Amino acid sequence: MKVSHFVLLGSFAFPTLLEARGHENHHSGDGYTLRTSQIDQSICNNTEGINGYIDLEEDDVHMYFMVQNSRGNSETDPLILWLTGGPGSSGVFWGAFQELGSCVFEDPASTRFNPYSWNANATVIYVEPHEAQSSDKFFIYSQPVNVGYSYSSSPVSTLDKSTSHLLAFTKALFDAFPSWKYRDFYIAGESYGGSYVPALASRIQSRRSSALSKLAASTSTYDRLKINLKGVLIGNGLMNVVVQRRGLYNTGCVCPEPLLSPEACATVMDGSTRCELLEAACQESNQMSSVCAVSNSFCSKNGFLQFNSSERDPYYFPRKCALAEHGCGDNPNLIDWMNSTLVRERLHVDKDVQFLPSSEKVEQDFQKSGEVGYPSDFYVTELLDQGIKVLIYVGNKDWLCHAPGMRMLVDSLIWQGQAKFRALDYQKLSMPISPRVSRLESFHFPAQESLGINEDATFGFHKRYAHLSFFEIEGAGHMAPADEPEKSLLMLHMWMNGLL
Repeated sequence: MKVSHFVLLGSFAFPTLLEARGHENHHSGDGYTLRTSQIDQSICNNTEGINGYIDLEEDDVHMYFMVQNSRGNSETDPLILWLTGGPGSSGVFWGAFQELGSCVFEDPASTRFNPYSWNANATVIYVEPHEAQSSDKFFIYSQPVNVGYSYSSSPVSTLDKSTSHLLAFTKALFDAFPSWKYRDFYIAGESYGGSYVPALASRIQSRRSSALSKLAASTSTYDRLKINLKGVLIGNGLMNVVVQRRGLYNTGCVCPEPLLSPEACATVMDGSTRCELLEAACQESNQMSSVCAVSNSFCSKNGFLQFNSSERDPYYFPRKCALAEHGCGDNPNLIDWMNSTLVRERLHVDKDVQFLPSSEKVEQDFQKSGEVGYPSDFYVTELLDQGIKVLIYVGNKDWLCHAPGMRMLVDSLIWQGQAKFRALDYQKLSMPISPRVSRLESFHFPAQESLGINEDATFGFHKRYAHLSFFEIEGAGHMAPADEPEKSLLMLHMWMNGLL
């Protein structure tokens, strides 16, 4: 999976939309049209919500989105915006139908109820930003446009441009649904979402905290577009490749049963110093393509690509990669299902739009521009110092954004609480026996000490100081909500309630 999916998790009321039939246009004065339809409940186990497109006049962008209402209180539950990574991967394909959606795809062509969906107590919004390609067909995925069911005639190959589209989308939704300004709002994502999520949150926070915004705070327009950003969640995220790559040797070679062969481990070790120097040069060159191409080639050959000979799934390394011809995780049955006429009609997809789960062209364009190697961790430190909650989580069975590298990353973040956070030891947490996450009826999770604990079932490893929490999920891979759905939902609930 290319890491680029984005989901809004939260709850809100929008009766006008739920009563709508077909497409209902919402026009605004700031360059967009919102087209919405009531979700066809037959597609996903009676899930309520809306789906449709946001059409942006600038760059001729048409972003597909899906909103799954909270199963709890849709008038008071939080909102979460989910961003899949890649860049160039579909949030609907990965997030909604394989990870945290209200239903998950079941071979060969159906869906089943997901008891651990993140809309258990929040409304989830999946958006597919675009990244256009010079082709006769539009390939749509999540995050930048031309991903999933989104499309555009304008190419996108930078984080700044894709973030601008996401910000316009977010503002348009809050304009269309004024009651959202009273909901707690979170942004979540995984993989390259480690860049999308903090960059978008920083844009929102800057707008909210600027002197001009404060001056305009009393106006009706400002109040109508207010966004109550509370926190961000980043799962197995790519935020600083120079720092995170340092954990590669630990992941592949320093364990009772190494993932890599002795020869591969020697290659990784011998190339590690030169790789760090080359990647530092790439960053210092302001992502000059000629410099970054050298670092990317050398570090891949002498690092990540050494994993290929293992014949394991890089997204969940205990598993063999059974679908190698389609790419690990790219279920061909799900791709065919999402491209079928019936499903496209029920999802209210525009005509002549071909669905693909991930775009290699988009990823290559981001690579060529140097964007993938550009650090985004400084956005995280800005958010922390402004009092925004941050949860960074990682599955410990992931090769791509591995746990040792994520531990190094969180300790390297330069913020006001860095010294105290770094000094903390990791605490092992066990799974609670009761209540089961799937039976929770609200976000009012009981105090942790009141739960029964199963000492034999490891939940994960955790440390927290002030607004920063880090959690390593035992047994999960790159897509933690798919690999360990109950643990992932429990993590979400506990963090939102200040228990993690």
